[in-house]
Amino acid sequence: MEFPDVPGCATVGRTVDEARAMAAGALAGHIAILESDGETVPVPSSVETLKDDPNRKDAVLIFVDLLP
Repeated sequence: MEFPDVPGCATVGRTVDEARAMAAGALAGHIAILESDGETVPVPSSVETLKDDPNRKDAVLIFVDLLP
């Protein structure tokens, strides 16, 4: 699983459910590193932008909630 708005952030699993379960932790950790390095945290793309991206035509969109 990759996060198109956060280059370099990804997670894997033997199944989609396993990867989904690990997604919030991977994203939270990556964002924490960006913040500690003083880098800008990217603004999420809209669903419309992602679904219309020809490079992601076979992708499955999964929402990941993060607590502030």
